[in-house]
Amino acid sequence: MAQSVRTADTVPAVTRGFDASKKVKGRKRFLVTDTLGLLLAVHVVAVGIQDRDGAKHPLLWTRLDHPDVRKVWAEQGIVGRLVDWTSQILGRELGIVG
Repeated sequence: MAQSVRTADTVPAVTRGFDASKKVKGRKRFLVTDTLGLLLAVHVVAVGIQDRDGAKHPLLWTRLDHPDVRKVWAEQGIVGRLVDWTSQILGRELGIVG
């Protein structure tokens, strides 16, 4: 769901960050796709944002724009509070793979 991407030095520092675990300066993108791989939601943030925090926006947008989506699958890095938040606030199931 999330991917860290390097950015050029010309990108404003306000919109990029540093991911210490991956040693990447740049941005992080969050994607939600359907089972065919078609894009449902995308959110781009500074790479320093935690996965569980950055994933809330695209999950909310998916809930609002595609109300028929009942279950979302995410990678293991998105565990913990986000699973509860998705269930309690969005009324959707967040399954973890991997």
